[in-house]
Amino acid sequence: MLDWLKNRLGSGFRSDAATTEAYAAHQSGNWKRAAELLQPIASRHPDDAEAQYRLGDALYQLNRAQDALPPLERAVKIRSDDAEYLYKLGNALKDLERADEALDHYRRALRLDPLHSRALNNTGTILEERDELDQALDCYRRAILADGKLLPAHTNLAVLLHKLGRYAEATEVYEALLRLQPDSVRDWCDLGNSYQGMGRYDEAVRCYERALALDPSSADALYRSSIALLNLEKLPEAEAAARRAAEIAPVHPAGWRNLGDTLQAQHRFDDAVSAYQRGLDAHPDTPELLNNIGAAYWSNGSLDQALSCFERAVKAAPQFSDARKNLSTAQSAVGLIDDAIAGYRDILKREPANEHASRLLLSALLYAPGSAASLFEEHLDFARRLGSGKHPVPDWKAGARPGRKLRIGYVSSDLRRHPVGFNLVPLVEHHDRAAFEIYLYSSSRQRDSMTDWFKERTDAWRPIANLSDAAAAQVIVQDEVDILVLLAGRFDENRPLLATYRPAPIQVSMHDPATSGLTEMDYLIADRGLVPRRAREQFTERVACLPTFYVHPPVREAPLHAGPPCARDGRVTFGSFNNPAKINEGVVALWAQVLNAVSGSRLLLKYFNTFVAPGVRSRYSGLFRKHGIDDDRLILVDKPRDARKHHLDRYSQIDIALDTFPFTGSTTTFEALSMGIPVVTLEGDRMVGRWSAAMLRKVGLSRLIARSEVEYVEIARQLASNPDALARLRGELPERLARSPLCAEQARARQLERLYRCMWARWLAQQS
Repeated sequence: MLDWLKNRLGSGFRSDAATTEAYAAHQSGNWKRAAELLQPIASRHPDDAEAQYRLGDALYQLNRAQDALPPLERAVKIRSDDAEYLYKLGNALKDLERADEALDHYRRALRLDPLHSRALNNTGTILEERDELDQALDCYRRAILADGKLLPAHTNLAVLLHKLGRYAEATEVYEALLRLQPDSVRDWCDLGNSYQGMGRYDEAVRCYERALALDPSSADALYRSSIALLNLEKLPEAEAAARRAAEIAPVHPAGWRNLGDTLQAQHRFDDAVSAYQRGLDAHPDTPELLNNIGAAYWSNGSLDQALSCFERAVKAAPQFSDARKNLSTAQSAVGLIDDAIAGYRDILKREPANEHASRLLLSALLYAPGSAASLFEEHLDFARRLGSGKHPVPDWKAGARPGRKLRIGYVSSDLRRHPVGFNLVPLVEHHDRAAFEIYLYSSSRQRDSMTDWFKERTDAWRPIANLSDAAAAQVIVQDEVDILVLLAGRFDENRPLLATYRPAPIQVSMHDPATSGLTEMDYLIADRGLVPRRAREQFTERVACLPTFYVHPPVREAPLHAGPPCARDGRVTFGSFNNPAKINEGVVALWAQVLNAVSGSRLLLKYFNTFVAPGVRSRYSGLFRKHGIDDDRLILVDKPRDARKHHLDRYSQIDIALDTFPFTGSTTTFEALSMGIPVVTLEGDRMVGRWSAAMLRKVGLSRLIARSEVEYVEIARQLASNPDALARLRGELPERLARSPLCAEQARARQLERLYRCMWARWLAQQS
C-alpha cells in the first residue's frame, strides 16, 4: 500500500517523522522552526519540489528573500506547472526589485490559473509602479472578482482610484472594503478622504466620526476631520479637531500646520504663526511650515518677514513648488517682476502641467515689457501644456432654439469688493430678467457684503471653489448654461481651464487683458479703444466689441475736496496708487524725468500696505536715487490698509496721477478721475497698455494720452504749470465722469445683452 502511495504522490512524498514535523511547522506558520527543519531535508532531497518550495516560502516569510530565491527557483524548475510555486517565486523577485522577472512569473502563474487572485493583485502593483494604470486597475478588479474577500486588492484598487481623482469609484470600493472589515479606522478615514475629493465634506466628516468612535485618539481622523470642517467653514469645530490632533501627535508637523491653517482662516495670524512654529521647533526647516508661516505673515502685512520665510522654504526644498509660487507671487507684489517670472519658469521646467504656476506666469508677463507676438506665443504654449483641445465637444443642438430666454453663467473668484466685482455689479443689477437668467459660479471662499449682494440678485448661486474643473464643468452642464462668461481668467483664483471642458455652447473671456490662448474660448469682449481694428496684438478668440467696455458705478463714497494741494502747498504732488508690480524700473526712470522737469515737485506712492515694508521702501528709494530723486521728494505711504473711504480721501493729497506701463491702471484710473484728478498715461500697443487711454477718451481727456516718453513728460509738465486748470478739472471731472459712458450702467447692460444675442444667433446659424 505504501509503495502505491509513493508512486501516486511522486518523489515529493516523505513519510519520515522529521519531514512530517517540518511540514507541520510550515503549515502552522511557525516560519523560523519550519526553516530550521526544512534546511537539511531540502539539502538531502534537491529534487523534492515540495520541500524546496516550503523552505523557500518559510525563508520568504522571514523577510529573507535573497535566501528564499534558490529553493524557490529549484521548486519551479522541478514543477513548472504549479501556479502557486510561480507566484511565490515572483514575490521573492519582486522584493528583490527584479520587477521584470517577477512580472514574468506572475503571468506564467496566471496562464496556469487565471483566477489566482494574489498573482493578479501583485501583477497590478508592478503595473502601477510602471505607470500602466489602466492595466493595473484591471488586475485589481479581476483579483476582487476571483476572491471578493482579498483585502489588499480592494485597498490597492481604492487607493489608485483616489490618486487618479476618480473619487466616486474609490468611495464604492472603500464601502465594499468596510463591509468586509467595518472596524477599520484607516478605511473609514480613507473613505472620508475620497468624499473630500468630491467636495462632499459633510459625508467626509461623518466618516471621520465613525473612525473616532472606533478610536477616539486617532490623530489622523482628527486631522482629516479638521480639514473637512475647515472646508465647511465650521471654523471653531475645525480648530478644536486640529488642536486635539496636534496634542495627540505633537511631533507630527502636519498637525501643527493644519492647526495654523484653521487659525489663519479666522484671521488670527499671530496665533497661526505660533502654531506653525511649534511644528518647526520639532522639525526645523520643514518647508511646508516655513511656507505657511510666510503666508500668515503676508496676510498680516509683514511683507519682509513673509519674503524671508518663503526664501527659507525654497532653500530647504528647491523642488517645493508651493513655496516657489508664493515667493514669486510675493516678489511680483513688491515690484520684483523679473524675479517672479524666473521663479514661475523654474517651476514649469519641472512641472509643465502646473496650472496655477502657468496662470501666474501669464499674469506676470503682462507687467513686463515685451512684444505682442512673444506674449501671444506664451499663451499658445499655455494652452498646449494644459490640455486645450483634448476634451470631447458635447452635442448642444437640442438647445438650439431662436428667440428663447438665454441663461448666462458668470464664473469668477471676485464676486466681492474687488475691481471685477465692482464692474460686474451694474450688469447683474440691470440685466433684463425677462430675456436672461443669470447664474453665478463663485470660485473663491472669500466673501463680504458685496458677495451677499450678488447672492441675493442672481437666479442661481453655485460655489465651485472646492470642485475640480471637471466637476465644476459638470455642474455647469447640468445647469444648461447657454453662454458661459469667464471673468479675469488668469488672475486670482479664477478658472480659465473650465473652458477646455466646453460646458456651454458659447464661451466668453471678459476682464482678461490678453488672449486666453484656448481654442475653446469663442469670444473676448473689449472695445475699440482696447483692441483697435489694426492692432498687432493677436487673439485666439474672436474679439467682440462693445461701444465702451469699462463700466463702474459712480464712486458714492467720494469725499469733497476743496482744491488741488498745489494751491495750498506751493508745489505739485504727483501720485500713483498702482500695484508695485506695475512700477518697474522703466516706470521709475520716466517718473524721475517728470519730477526733474517740475521743480520742487514730489511723488506720493500708495498701494494697500505694501510700502509699510522697510525692504520695499528701501528698494524704491534706491531706484529713484539712481535718477537724482532724493528721499525728501518721495512720500511712500506707510500706514496699514485703509478703509475705502480713507483710501479715497488720500487722493486729496495729490494734484496729478501718473500712470504705469506696460500695464496701465484701470480701477486706480477710474478712482483718480472720480476724485477730479487728471491721469497722464503712455498708451501701449497691447490691450493691457490701453485701459487708461480708453477711459480718458470717454471723458474727453485725449490730450492726456502720450504716444512717447517725451510727450508723457511734457503733458505732466504742462499740467503742473497751470494750477488754475487743475482746480477747474478737480471741480468738473467727477460730474463729467458720472455722465460719461464709463458710468452708463443700464446702457452697458443693454449693449452686452445685444452682444450676447448676436453670439447666440451666430451659433444657431452654425448649427443649421
